[in-house]
Amino acid sequence: MSSRLGFLFKLVIVVWILGSDYGVAAKHQHQCPNKCGNLSISYPFGIGKHCYRNKWFEITCQNQSTTLQQVPILHAYQLKILNLSSSEVRVAYTWKFSHCYPITPGVESGLEQIIRPIYREEGVANTFTFSQINSKFVTMGCDIYSYITNPNSDNYTTGCLSLCQTEKPSLYPSLYYKSSTCAGVHCCQTAIPVGLKSFRVSIFNVSSAWSFDPFEIGPHYDYARAFLAEHEFSDYYKRYQEIPVRLTWVVGRNSCRQNQRSNGSANGSYACTQNTDCIDYADGHGYRCTCSPGYHGNAYLPNGCQDVDECKIGKARCAQPAVCKNTAGAYYCSCPKGYHGDGTPENGCIADKRQLPLPLIVSIGITVGLISAAILISGLLFSWRLGRQRQLKQTQMSFRRNGGLLLQQQTKIFGIQVLERATDDFDAGRIRGTGGFCSLYKGMLPDGEIVAIRKARIMEESQVAQFINEVVILSQINHRNIVKLLGCCLEAEVPLLVFEFVRNGTLSQVPPPPRRSFGVVLVERLTGEKAVSSTKFEQEKSLVMNFISAVKENRLFQILEGRVSNERGVEICKNCKKMSKTEWEKKTNHERSCN
Repeated sequence: MSSRLGFLFKLVIVVWILGSDYGVAAKHQHQCPNKCGNLSISYPFGIGKHCYRNKWFEITCQNQSTTLQQVPILHAYQLKILNLSSSEVRVAYTWKFSHCYPITPGVESGLEQIIRPIYREEGVANTFTFSQINSKFVTMGCDIYSYITNPNSDNYTTGCLSLCQTEKPSLYPSLYYKSSTCAGVHCCQTAIPVGLKSFRVSIFNVSSAWSFDPFEIGPHYDYARAFLAEHEFSDYYKRYQEIPVRLTWVVGRNSCRQNQRSNGSANGSYACTQNTDCIDYADGHGYRCTCSPGYHGNAYLPNGCQDVDECKIGKARCAQPAVCKNTAGAYYCSCPKGYHGDGTPENGCIADKRQLPLPLIVSIGITVGLISAAILISGLLFSWRLGRQRQLKQTQMSFRRNGGLLLQQQTKIFGIQVLERATDDFDAGRIRGTGGFCSLYKGMLPDGEIVAIRKARIMEESQVAQFINEVVILSQINHRNIVKLLGCCLEAEVPLLVFEFVRNGTLSQVPPPPRRSFGVVLVERLTGEKAVSSTKFEQEKSLVMNFISAVKENRLFQILEGRVSNERGVEICKNCKKMSKTEWEKKTNHERSCN
């Protein structure tokens, strides 16, 4: 029974330790200050109660009396913090040796200074050590011997001797004006042991040749110095009494394996959280935590290490055309369809055999389609433009040939497109009359006016002058019994005349006059047909037109009546065909107008 109670008691203690540390870490994320002056502070360091891992990581933020600026102080050592990193704390400490040059040779009555933490080595172990890699012990002065020891025990001692060769040394250390190392003249240096947590510095004079004269020596070099400092010297040491030094820090006392095995129950909870790696300190005492590869953040906070999306931030190394796929703590390269391989720069993506990549097929199809569409559109535009130019050229030629330059000042000129729209492109349903030489169309102009449009079938070049005279005369006549000429269109191959529309019928409805020309009567007798035949095609409806055409083409006997086509009729026709033609050409303009 007692053993069971003891086990439960130990379990409660472990849970309490783990829970308290987790609570401190969780609080640090939301409630603890994260800045003091220009210094950014992150867990396990912290300002304020319950904001740091343990007492060694406590930082106090003090107001500087002279500048009123906030100064971060490492509370365990009471030293000003210059910088914080994942493995070191860069601090500065001030010496008190000014105007106290040792002048008594051979007497162990030199100067000393002690740097050690305010806490004793008990309970939670000191997590800080002076960096053996980035620090060294330095002595400056003439005929000065200094050494460094452990103030708590004499388990180590190391030091060096700095000499001067001039009669009146000015105490200018060689490193300030010649090199970056101390070679023993005016300055000497030596390494420090591993695991140094505190130290005592002692300075002694080894010669009676020199005496202290503060007025002869410059103000910056009027005292001897011995200090622990960084490897990289600078003019900082000459101008200021504050000496920078680096402290290496760890968490825990044991190694990673020991803490993982005990889960930190022996010496506080195990510091490393999820998605972290444990790293042992070089001397085997203590460890640090870092986020695992593929994660970033604070390894000491719960859920402090978050996944790094290598695909989004551009750190992934995938060969084209592979696609980056992010996973928890890592990523992989995926080859698209039609490829195989791991997509890495070393191996890449290999196209499958006998199959073009889908993106390539799509690209080729789009390219061919665009090129074809461009060629087709260009061809259509070129054809339209060429036809337009031809039409315009033909229109201009017709306008000049039909006397447009003379008639445009005598009457109104209509465009061919206006008349085509007015007659529905000279539709057959718009015809109101047909004669031997022309057809009469009914149309409506854009302003709503109803007009009659006379469209001749043919007109020879020899008739252009006669047409011009006819238009000029008709445009000047204004009589109530004569249809008024509104204008003409000269852009067509055969000119068009636009008349005022007569709403009371056409001339075809008026009985023809009893007298007709002799030539017309003669043609009717020879052919046995009327002057206007409804049995012929459109171009042959006029008997006279048909007769004249037959005479010109020497096929007159094809249209003669059978009774006339004998030998005697042939002789008669030979004598009268000239007369018929002459009689026809003597017809008046009225007889040649549309019915």
